[in-house]
Amino acid sequence: VAAVRTAGVAASLILVALAAIGCSICTWSSVAVVVGVASAAAGALGSDLPCGPLLGVLPPLGCFCCGNWGLLVPRDMLEGGKRSARGILPKLCEQILSGVLEVVELRGAQAGGVCTFVRDSHGGIDTLRSRTVKPKRGHLATNLFRDFRWEVVRRAMRGFFASPRSLPVVLLQGHSRFGTSSSPAVSETHPHQWLGSQRELVWRFDAGKGGWRREETTVCVTVTHNGDFDAFELYGQTVSNATLGLWLTRVLHHCNTAKGDSAKFAGLMDLMVCQGRWFSSVRYAFVRVCMLHIDQASGWEPLTPQAPNSVPSNRFFAEVAGCFDAMWSKWVGQAPDILPEVEDIERLATAVKGELGGRLSQRAMAVFDEVDLTDEVLTAFCLEACLCFFNQDLLTSIHSFFKHAEGTFGVSATCTLWPHSIVLAAKGQPVSLAFDMERPIAVWSSEPSALTVSWPTAPGGRPKRLATARWDLNDAAGEAVELRVFEGASAQHHIEAADKALAGGLSSARYFATPDIKIAQERKFHILIRGSSLDHSPRPLSAAAFAARWVRLRAPPFRTARGAKPAAAGPSLDPVEADIRDIPAILSDIDSSWTDRASLNLMSGQKFSGCLHRLLEQKQDDSIDVLVFGVENSLWMGQQFAADMKRIFPKLNFMAISSNWVLGMLQRAQGNIEPKNFAIAPQHFRLAGGAIALALSHSGTTYPTVWASRLVTRLFGDVNGFAMSADFDTVLANSIGQELTMNGFTGALFSTMAGVRPAEPATAATIAMHHTLTCLLTACAEQTAKRSGHRWCLERKRCDGECELDVDEVMDLKRLTASLLPASERICGMTEYRLPRDSEVRTELLEVGAYISSHLTEGWYSTFWMCFYVYVTVSFHVPLFSMFWSRYIAQKTELDEDDVPFQIIDYIFAHIDAHFYVFLAVLLMLLHRLICGRRLWTRFTARTLVIVDSTMNYKLLRAYGSKLGALAFPFTGFKVAGQNGEDHFVHEMTHLAQSDVILLVGRADGRLGTLAASEGATIMSTQQAKYICSRPSRGIEAISIGHNPWVKPGLFRRAVALPTDSRPHFLSQQLLGTESGPHAPGDVVAASAAYIENARQVSASHFEPFAWVTKDILKQELAKLNITKDRVSKDDAFAVISNIVKSHAEALDIDPAAFLVGEVCPTWMTRSSLGSSDPGTPKTPMAAQSLTASMGSLPALPATSLLQTVKTFRSKGTTTEFDTLSLSNLLAVLRGRRMHSHIRSLQVGRKSEAVKEHIQARDTMIDIYKGVRKCFNGWAKYTLQMSPAVLRRQSSVGPRRSDRKSEVPTAEWRVQEEFRRRRRQHFMQFKAIGIEGKIFHAWHTLLHEDNMITPLKAYLTSSMNFAETRGGERLSERKSAFAEGTIIAEEKDALPISGRLAGQAASGSEMLDGLRPLERLYETRVAAAERLLASYVVLHRAVKPLSTLRFLRYDLDRSESRLRVASTPAPVPFVEELPECIEEAGMVSVTSEEKVSGQVLYTV
Repeated sequence: VAAVRTAGVAASLILVALAAIGCSICTWSSVAVVVGVASAAAGALGSDLPCGPLLGVLPPLGCFCCGNWGLLVPRDMLEGGKRSARGILPKLCEQILSGVLEVVELRGAQAGGVCTFVRDSHGGIDTLRSRTVKPKRGHLATNLFRDFRWEVVRRAMRGFFASPRSLPVVLLQGHSRFGTSSSPAVSETHPHQWLGSQRELVWRFDAGKGGWRREETTVCVTVTHNGDFDAFELYGQTVSNATLGLWLTRVLHHCNTAKGDSAKFAGLMDLMVCQGRWFSSVRYAFVRVCMLHIDQASGWEPLTPQAPNSVPSNRFFAEVAGCFDAMWSKWVGQAPDILPEVEDIERLATAVKGELGGRLSQRAMAVFDEVDLTDEVLTAFCLEACLCFFNQDLLTSIHSFFKHAEGTFGVSATCTLWPHSIVLAAKGQPVSLAFDMERPIAVWSSEPSALTVSWPTAPGGRPKRLATARWDLNDAAGEAVELRVFEGASAQHHIEAADKALAGGLSSARYFATPDIKIAQERKFHILIRGSSLDHSPRPLSAAAFAARWVRLRAPPFRTARGAKPAAAGPSLDPVEADIRDIPAILSDIDSSWTDRASLNLMSGQKFSGCLHRLLEQKQDDSIDVLVFGVENSLWMGQQFAADMKRIFPKLNFMAISSNWVLGMLQRAQGNIEPKNFAIAPQHFRLAGGAIALALSHSGTTYPTVWASRLVTRLFGDVNGFAMSADFDTVLANSIGQELTMNGFTGALFSTMAGVRPAEPATAATIAMHHTLTCLLTACAEQTAKRSGHRWCLERKRCDGECELDVDEVMDLKRLTASLLPASERICGMTEYRLPRDSEVRTELLEVGAYISSHLTEGWYSTFWMCFYVYVTVSFHVPLFSMFWSRYIAQKTELDEDDVPFQIIDYIFAHIDAHFYVFLAVLLMLLHRLICGRRLWTRFTARTLVIVDSTMNYKLLRAYGSKLGALAFPFTGFKVAGQNGEDHFVHEMTHLAQSDVILLVGRADGRLGTLAASEGATIMSTQQAKYICSRPSRGIEAISIGHNPWVKPGLFRRAVALPTDSRPHFLSQQLLGTESGPHAPGDVVAASAAYIENARQVSASHFEPFAWVTKDILKQELAKLNITKDRVSKDDAFAVISNIVKSHAEALDIDPAAFLVGEVCPTWMTRSSLGSSDPGTPKTPMAAQSLTASMGSLPALPATSLLQTVKTFRSKGTTTEFDTLSLSNLLAVLRGRRMHSHIRSLQVGRKSEAVKEHIQARDTMIDIYKGVRKCFNGWAKYTLQMSPAVLRRQSSVGPRRSDRKSEVPTAEWRVQEEFRRRRRQHFMQFKAIGIEGKIFHAWHTLLHEDNMITPLKAYLTSSMNFAETRGGERLSERKSAFAEGTIIAEEKDALPISGRLAGQAASGSEMLDGLRPLERLYETRVAAAERLLASYVVLHRAVKPLSTLRFLRYDLDRSESRLRVASTPAPVPFVEELPECIEEAGMVSVTSEEKVSGQVLYTV
């Protein structure tokens, strides 16, 4: 962007200069040219300036959830000291942290900073810090590390080109920020330093170098903070963050301009960290002992910015520190290696107290007099100063801070005195560490998933895992650890040396090595650890407790989707498109995880359904049985899940609410915000005994969801907590008690299999969670139905009322759920094997997206070409119309330039040019619309996309569309709104019914009987929005996406019909005749009503079997019987009707032998012909009773009317007795209601028989299929695993033998799940290349091998014989399909959905009631997901061209805030102290804590 701005300014100035040179002759025309060029250049220059209209107004300085991250590694361990490891910031470290930051910035990345240690020109240690505010459309990692390199250059220039030098250990302390307490200006950005670098006298102890030594060096404390620092306790009272800043300004005699909360944390650390420094120790002791109130710092005036500073000056503290330093120098002179105990420190304090009176000046003594320093206070002051000198190191200072701080914290702290050490602490915010001790290297992050990044490798190389193990801080209770690098010798040597050194205030916290290190082995570098809890009585972290939470990383290294390419050669994909392409593979993984008995998802689903069944058995009151909570996308999908579960289990009480409202309901501390629009009061918010709490969060670290789950599981002791996220390894999992260190799996976790998805416009994450919830719903229904064992009955009553679905309906639901995968392959253009696939529906979706894109890009095209025209015509003085007049018309006239007519005409053409300039943009827009095939006279303004779909879909798409265009430039931007077409759309959105509005309408499949009304309501809402404007050019444009191909003429501009051939047929489609083709929902509603009334009064165009028969066709049929008369006998009429029906029996789908002519003829025809010899006519009217009872015929004409007609004809002297019929009478029979009713009854009867036959055939074949499938899959897996390629990979896929023998506990359940997934991925890769067919051939021919193992051969032979004898032709088709590597589609005669209801329902209303549950579930769980996915494709195609426009490029996958994970209160604050005792009814008190295997377990 900067290059574009510079180029625009330069080009504008160059144009003015060229025009002035070219028009050196001073004429009016030359002056006009120069003025015109200068004006155009001024306009262009203005547009290129920072506040110009083209680039938009830049935010003012400082108007711009956070994340900690960093790295600690010895420099020599970075690939053996190669070039990539050189420099202050090695290239390898930059690449590693860029990968970490790619994930961490999901917590927000408006600004960021990084800090490291360098050796300055004096030989001391100093900090090198760089902070940057990311541009709106920039990448934080790119800008951050670029600015860091410039900071190195600036530091070298300030030191007269004495460049700072690197240290042997690389320690990079970084932070990315999302503004919560202040705007992300540079001054507000982490890492924070309050005092900065200060020169100070420092005492150090090193037993190896002779004990104590004194030197003047640079001291600087640097901190990062993720979370919210709300308040701090000073002198017994809670002080707000703003007041704390004023107090620190006076105490430290230094003002920090940062307004945020984290800067105050840096100031407190500058005050508290004082080990080895008498000046800081004296200052801190004075604050702790001599000051009694915060107002004492301002002369007892209210602490305001204008209040004075009455804290003693630094000169006073330096003078007092000199006394302590002199006395300590005397002690060290006598014992250089002294390590004073408590008694020695007290004696030192007493000695210093005796020397103060004689050494201090009168000004210093006056300060003591002002604070009323009594003898007791002076003694306490001296003792406190000595204690601070020896104890207040980094770790102790962090603990001191947390004793008095309120808020949420994930922090890191460093100091130049310990350049190889860093302290990390967590309380309320996650902090995770990853290690690879072979290098060694330590990386930390606020996002655990960020630690799975890969080690930097060459392009195309196999990714290697950065770290081999991970360890998470206990942020719920609060914990701090210190990492320090030691050089040489063994770990045991350094541990023993550290025990003899100055340990600090937390002397019980001793160093130890990680579990994978042999402490007696000598290594070049070691990373040792020590830690402590953050309680008021700190508990040290032991090596055993650390090892109990040590987790080996098994997941494959994470690679971002940026720059990824599809399997086939093609252009690079943006992260959003890459996510869309991955959806079929993710859905396949989900389906596999819910069918594999070894998968964790299935285990958790079984436990969930078990808890649900117990709730059904003990349901007594109206308390909440199942609580589902989440934020944004997760919440909206959870609400739909709860609604669907309520339909299946009406006996239970389901509730889906926001995680913020859960916090508001359950909090009792200060800062509580109660939800004001919720029907349940907090005091009545109760969960039933054994209730289920399901927390939904894709990232697993969303702040409100994590803390809501912790609070629910703590307050309600018998609640069954479950969590669903993108992986099993999340902070949310730890919150419900499933830690990676646990060998046993609790069955409380669900994974959506989506993995890390950094793109803010969520696609794969939402589809994956929705489908996982669908699988969970199906599993619950299946388990409950199997336990109940009921079947559908006529009265639609259940044995126990537990589940609305029986076993057969659950099987149908599973078939519907499985249809989502093949549909997604067509929509996404990728197979489940990640291979490209062409499909017609995807082409149509992309065309619709391109059409919408033409709306959004017309502003850019018109502006670009208009600017080009203005530049050319004004710069070269060639306006179109004036040039045409002067060069072509004026030369052919005899008028002189001085003539008045010539001048008038010249001004007229100039006036036309002026109008052309003014309206050129409009004309270009009209031309663009004409080329793109759009309406011409619509509004010339930005477009508004309105999503009209189900509640879940429109909310998800509204968020998705707005995030796609979050970084779009002003005149290419658009707005996104949405509403439910069946609910509030007409009332809320129809006032927007203007020509700048585009409706994206999602329609339910109205061909299904119970969904026709839903589609009809949506179409009615769209009509009301479209036809508000009287002129067609002024109304909205509507685009339809649905499964019904029917489109009302003139309503939709474009329409896409999603494929349904992979979906099983529904019984309602067969009953209503809507199995294929388009059908208007109004006709389906009418057909359903007619079916309910048992009267088939439906539209002839859709349901009359012989609507095509005319008199000419009848004459042709009569000619076949050699009948040429206009009237025919009744016997001939019967023969003609029978011939017509039999010839079209196949098309009508009826059995011709069951057709009864007597049932379709009027009574007056059959009365005199009952005794005829016509074979199609029954000899007794009782034959009509063979019709299906539910398809009864319509009543015949009354006999009285027939007698009256006969008498009338006889009175006129007619000779006929109705022995002949006219062609009109024959047509009336063929197209009458009797014929229609009889044909429909035959169709239903035949389909019912086919259904029964299919059920019997399926039951017969099910054992055959199971045997063949089991046999084949077993041999396929055996063959694949024995292949050389797989054998080479087994060591990397399966668990290592060394891991099983290790004494360090591992999460065996997590290892097995990862092994299962990796094994399936390999198997899918072989299937993708068509090797499955070859394996089947090998398996089939193996029966003839002589060297085959006898038991296996016997098993194969018996299974094959059984299959071949009972399978018949269908098994042969299955084998040939396997051999060809194809998949057999569902047979045409497959049992339709709810097919078992055929012939069982007593009436049409009962039938439709039986069909309703599955059709509704299909709409909410499958059809809505397909429409959602199709809309994702359309909107991505529509918006992507905006991101690639020249000069206006931006990234689709992010917004300016870069916030995907709300890691801070959003917006409900929470005091992160879990309750210890709750006395209210229904809540359980926590009585004790036990420490088992290094874990804190809370017993109830």
